[in-house]
Amino acid sequence: MAYRKRPFNRVLNLIRFGGAFVSGIIILKWFGVGPLLLIGGMFWIIRRWYRARRRRLIVRQSRIMDIDRMSGRRFEECLLRLFRSRGWHVQLTPTSGDYGADLVGTDENGQVVVIQAKRYQRPVGVRAIQEVLGGKVHYSASRALVITNNEFTPNARTLARQAHVELWDRVRLVEELGRNTAFGPSQGHDLW
Repeated sequence: MAYRKRPFNRVLNLIRFGGAFVSGIIILKWFGVGPLLLIGGMFWIIRRWYRARRRRLIVRQSRIMDIDRMSGRRFEECLLRLFRSRGWHVQLTPTSGDYGADLVGTDENGQVVVIQAKRYQRPVGVRAIQEVLGGKVHYSASRALVITNNEFTPNARTLARQAHVELWDRVRLVEELGRNTAFGPSQGHDLW
């Protein structure tokens, strides 16, 4: 499920755009192009600075750097807490003989789901997709996810798309951890 903006944010952005457009027309008519370009450039610089600052804050709150240093099993335990906080009923599989699934359970809709966790220092390849597909068959799951702290190779993305496997790369993982209120700053990051 992809992240979607709330309707209120769309209305607010439309109002902002409309105000900026009308202001630009007024400045252009009264003062000419020079001040309009100066003001537009200032807003562009401020907007880039704000977005970069917000990205850094999200990354810091997600604690992705901690994930980069933890063991694979510890990463699986963190994902277990993340999904349980969302109302999923998942459990860890044994460390060996897991049939390609590190977590198994049901999501918020009651669908059986298998999750393969890959805490890697290099891009995740096709093998991880193949492993989770084996787990999907073994556990008769309707959903399969592969989650990594890195990224996926193009071949892995192609196979996942063809096999209907959901992929969470580093960017998506940071978004999901940052969006989860159970692991926000007020909760003391009990995930770790």
